[in-house]
Amino acid sequence: EESKKSRYHPYIRMDMGFTYTGFDIKYQGETSKFSGFQGMFNFAAGVKKERTRFELDYQSRATVSDVLFIIAGSTASIENKAVMANVFYDFVSYKYFALYIGGGAGLNMWTNNYKNNITHVVTTDSGSSFAGGIYLGSSINIPIGLSIDFGVDYLYVSEPQMNSFVPKIGA
Repeated sequence: EESKKSRYHPYIRMDMGFTYTGFDIKYQGETSKFSGFQGMFNFAAGVKKERTRFELDYQSRATVSDVLFIIAGSTASIENKAVMANVFYDFVSYKYFALYIGGGAGLNMWTNNYKNNITHVVTTDSGSSFAGGIYLGSSINIPIGLSIDFGVDYLYVSEPQMNSFVPKIGA
């Protein structure tokens, strides 16, 4: 029994969620604050040993403009794609239920589009930056090797500067 418990168990994870996020876009030397709804999709692969999980995660997030900026004559959108190394710990762990906390860091690749709806000038910018996350959630374990997760992610991106909390559901 002890040898089963101390083994590494591989897994894959997918989850999605949405949030209302604020972000900064630099345009013609000025920084403008935008906000909008952002959808998120994660795909991860990792290993679990006892109460600890280690994983490599790919995240894709896309934002659309705030309605107030559309009315004011400008729209902005941003796409983020991040690769993160994450670690999770089940601080409460039962056979069919767990509460976990986690954190991660990685590289965010971003592209933003800024459009002046009056002049129809479109400016596109892209780059890469640091991304860091903190995760909190619960897992319901189904005996067929499947878990359903409910949680909240906090993601920080250094450029364009962005802070977001994402309620999510995953498997």
